[in-house]
Amino acid sequence: MVLKLKLSNGFKIYLVLLAVSFILFIIFYPYFPAWLKQTNINNTLYLLSSFIQGEAAVLAIVVTLSIVAIQLTASSYSTRAISLLKESASLWILVLAFIIAIFYSSWVLKFTISVNNISTNEFQIWIAFLLMIYAFSSLIPYLLEILNFSDPKTIIQLLASKITKEKILETTESESYNVNYRPSGGPIQPLSDIMISALMKYDYGTLKDCLISIENSMQKILKNGKFVSLEESDLANHLFLHHILRVGKIAIDKNEEQSAYLIIESLSRLGTMAIDLNYSDFSQQAAQVIGIIGETAIEKNKEPIFGISWVYLSVVGEKAAEKGLEPTVDMVLHFNFMNTRTALENYKLKYKDDLGENNFNQFIRSLVIIDSIGEIALEQSNERILDAVIENLSQIQRLNMEFNQNHEGFEGIEERIEESLKKYSINPPPLQS
Repeated sequence: MVLKLKLSNGFKIYLVLLAVSFILFIIFYPYFPAWLKQTNINNTLYLLSSFIQGEAAVLAIVVTLSIVAIQLTASSYSTRAISLLKESASLWILVLAFIIAIFYSSWVLKFTISVNNISTNEFQIWIAFLLMIYAFSSLIPYLLEILNFSDPKTIIQLLASKITKEKILETTESESYNVNYRPSGGPIQPLSDIMISALMKYDYGTLKDCLISIENSMQKILKNGKFVSLEESDLANHLFLHHILRVGKIAIDKNEEQSAYLIIESLSRLGTMAIDLNYSDFSQQAAQVIGIIGETAIEKNKEPIFGISWVYLSVVGEKAAEKGLEPTVDMVLHFNFMNTRTALENYKLKYKDDLGENNFNQFIRSLVIIDSIGEIALEQSNERILDAVIENLSQIQRLNMEFNQNHEGFEGIEERIEESLKKYSINPPPLQS
């Protein structure tokens, strides 16, 4: 594997100053006064020996502390974050600067001779002195980069920059697309690890930063990528089913409502972004995961999370209807029915026959989604979506018959469904004589 080193701005400035100062030294050295070119041999030997010992000691300390920093980063975020430090040129430049300084000073120390107790290789001694300065100066940009590297935002941005279409598709070649699959690699995996770690620590800021970074990376991929065959579907499956859904379910298990809200909002933004760019498979998968998270939430009696998933499922559905992305609308309406049925079954187990307001609110919620999509389809005369809306209304009507027939709200819901069925039937069946 080829190691692609990245040079920080601090080290770019450092290398420029190093080159400029070294060239200036060579140019102006002949003009140095004589007293700068004469050093007592004992002082020279002591100075060079001190250079070597000091440089070796500092190098050992820096390398040791760097290893500690790597271990802390790996334990705090993700073991895969270690690769970021390996790919940074900072550590390698610093180590190289110290090694060159140590070996050169040793060489000068070995071959230094004197005449009348004065050293005769002043130019080489000056070079050793400069190399010592360069070695210790390299600690400044290195420490700045290490301190910057301890910031979670920096790590997240660096990891997100590795998310490309090619790297994701390489990972998907060996994956299985079932919801329970646990990924073990790929460019999104480190961010997924960090999100899970943030969930455990109630660190909403880091979780949000990860989600936004993934959104930005996906936006670049979708805007610039040309997909062939099943590539769009593979990309969506990998992102949504293998990573975001997994994090969402963990948030539900931990009863982390705020984290679940952030995840669902992010899914909604990803879905609407894909709709704007006319990516049907991608937006369809976003709607599917919002639906699955909502279904999981109601199964585990997490009503607030279930409610917010319904809101954002509606947002994706409306946007898809506006753009005429029928598969995405179908997915939204599918989960509108599935989650309504799951909620009703859950309410029946929980409240027995005393369903009352719970059932009524659930039906109203499902009818609001249908109407929000149906109104748009009606304006655009999109018969394909209107047929899907009518089918969804019929399914909700059957649920009303099954769960609500003996309750006082039955008639009101039935009337509203009938009104909607008439409204969205562009070609009503002919009257029978």
